[in-house]
Amino acid sequence: MNYMKKILLIAIILIGILLLIPSICNAASLSASNETTLKDAISKVNSGEIDAITLTNSITISGPLTDITKDVTINGNGFTISGDDTWYGKGGSGNQSIITSTAGTLTLKNMILKHGPKQGAQAYGNGTLVLDGVTISDCKYTGLIANGGVIEIRDLNLNTTVGIEVGKSTTNPVNTNPKLVMNGTLKSISKAILYEDPQTKSQLTIENEVGSANKLFVTEDSIVITDRNNTIIYETKNNSDIDIKNSDMEEENFVIVTINYNELTKKLVVTKNDTLSKYNLDDVKNINGKVFVNFVTGDNKVFSEDTPITDNIELTAVYKKNEAPSKDETPKTGTEDYLGFALVTVSMSTLLIIALKRKF
Repeated sequence: MNYMKKILLIAIILIGILLLIPSICNAASLSASNETTLKDAISKVNSGEIDAITLTNSITISGPLTDITKDVTINGNGFTISGDDTWYGKGGSGNQSIITSTAGTLTLKNMILKHGPKQGAQAYGNGTLVLDGVTISDCKYTGLIANGGVIEIRDLNLNTTVGIEVGKSTTNPVNTNPKLVMNGTLKSISKAILYEDPQTKSQLTIENEVGSANKLFVTEDSIVITDRNNTIIYETKNNSDIDIKNSDMEEENFVIVTINYNELTKKLVVTKNDTLSKYNLDDVKNINGKVFVNFVTGDNKVFSEDTPITDNIELTAVYKKNEAPSKDETPKTGTEDYLGFALVTVSMSTLLIIALKRKF
């Protein structure tokens, strides 16, 4: 009897656990359709109750959202979080970003941030900000700010005059420098990708993940975005005195190689003292109807692909025509051989017939 009671008690406990599973799963995520429900969901993130928020509508906010202090993913479902006209016009001192991570990792997915009086989003102190399928537009200052925090770019479109501000404000209690991680694609219409406020000086670390579709490099003259092969697809002037450390290349410096070819221009970011032989130049060398010969400098001197590159340089690709074979060199197709054989056969047959007639 006691044995049966134990079995029954275990069964009741298991049934209770199974009944609780759906509520536990649902408690990990909340949806938000307006400013009130979004702020309520963020408060539950900070208290550790949930770790995911889903937008079910575009939301207009009247001021900066509460700083996020725990790990959370906000899935925008293609909707927009936008500042209202009053807040946009008034602005104010301090943090006026639409959304900010001060600790933990805030992942923003598939959404638009717009109409902010300062920045679209901020990574502050120990905060990490991950942008995956995010567009930022119409923000008065910059699209993003890394204020001693980390920004990881997976899929970002910046439609702002200035792209990313970096620095470390005097009010930042955390002794960290800002960091940018390129781990995907970055598109921008910004006249300046990076900006540092002279009053918030810091050292910025740039890290390009292996396999990233786009990479970010800073040379003495330029700030550039490249594809996987280091071909420049976007370039702005380096007008600021930002202290940069490229963590994937340590302390090495970069130079830009400009290649003029087939009435086109290609720009490469090359590590100082590297050679062109290390880079994929198939698009330059494989031109229909032309045979690549070599590269020449501006004064028409041949430039070897094994020459170490120490400064910015402009080269021109030299080709020769891919000449068609002459008539004498035209390869036989087999038809000519057949006709020749037939002609010889006819001739021999005629001679044989004549000889037989004489004999008989």
